[in-house]
Amino acid sequence: YRSRSVNAWIKHLKRKHSTTPSLAGCLLCCDCGHESYSHTHSQECEISNFVIIRRGDGPFRRLTDPVVR
Repeated sequence: YRSRSVNAWIKHLKRKHSTTPSLAGCLLCCDCGHESYSHTHSQECEISNFVIIRRGDGPFRRLTDPVVR
């Protein structure tokens, strides 16, 4: 999936994969060095160029999965 917008990518995860960046273990790493699960940094940073990094190698968790406590 390619997008120029972090918000569009997050919506894609929810709509097509029923997950969020934090549940899927995907971090957004900005060129400035900031790492985040949300898109709020893109509104604060002048650089705002992200690479998606997957943390962990297990399957994506989904919004419908039971909560593990």
